[in-house]
Amino acid sequence: MWCVCLKGAFPTNDALLRLVGSLGAIFALLASAMAFLISWQEYSHHFHDRKRVLRLSLRTAAVAFLFFAVLSVLAALAISRMMGAKE
Repeated sequence: MWCVCLKGAFPTNDALLRLVGSLGAIFALLASAMAFLISWQEYSHHFHDRKRVLRLSLRTAAVAFLFFAVLSVLAALAISRMMGAKE
């Protein structure tokens, strides 16, 4: 099977992972808030049901948060691997 467990697959530096993870969480929250506001504005033009607009906007915000959170973890692993950090 092609699936590889990420733990132990790359050399990691714990402090670097915490730093990039913290920054990633902050920016993921900002990105999800902006995605919510933008999608709320756009969906409110097309749908008149506020519950539907809220649900669609929250879903968009959740996807944006997950995308940027995963991206920050992958960036931390890539930076750690490029630096050749040892555990």
